[in-house]
Amino acid sequence: MRTRSVTTQPETYLDWLMDLLDRPDNFFLLRHLHHIEFYDFVPHDCNRSADGKKLREIYQHEVGRKASFYVSGHDEGPCTVLEMMIGVAIRMENELAVGPYALKMPECFWTLIENLELHWCDDRKFNNDTSVATVIDDRIHAMMDRKYRANGKGGLFPLRRPSENQKKIEIWYQMQAFLLENYDFD
Repeated sequence: MRTRSVTTQPETYLDWLMDLLDRPDNFFLLRHLHHIEFYDFVPHDCNRSADGKKLREIYQHEVGRKASFYVSGHDEGPCTVLEMMIGVAIRMENELAVGPYALKMPECFWTLIENLELHWCDDRKFNNDTSVATVIDDRIHAMMDRKYRANGKGGLFPLRRPSENQKKIEIWYQMQAFLLENYDFD
């Protein structure tokens, strides 16, 4: 299991991302998500990619040095699924900032992991088991390819009572519907 003193600087961009999420027992899952390129299937989901890539600038500003962002070691590259999901979690935190449901970004991120039914993928389950990686890949690609139920089950934002087919709705509006259905804003 990966541990590091809180007082030390993160060694890599991936370490920094993992520190944001505050779950040291999910190193393999998070690293795996960072190795999957995010692609958008619905118009305007490219904005979620932009949110994820914005994390690179924040990292550079906070840590003060360039990082190797992408698996291949290039400074630039496509947004990863991990980056996209953290970007969405930040947006969720901002939407919930006012009121009784002021969730922090890590809580929002782990809600997304639960919605994808990947919450069981801690380091003990992942350890040397390639079938776990296959399950993760299958669920992530089903989410990106919109191969989940019309109510969003199997995606980032499942709904009990959707008004539209969630497979055709951009992630931003799926998130809005999920928040309205699950959090009382009155």
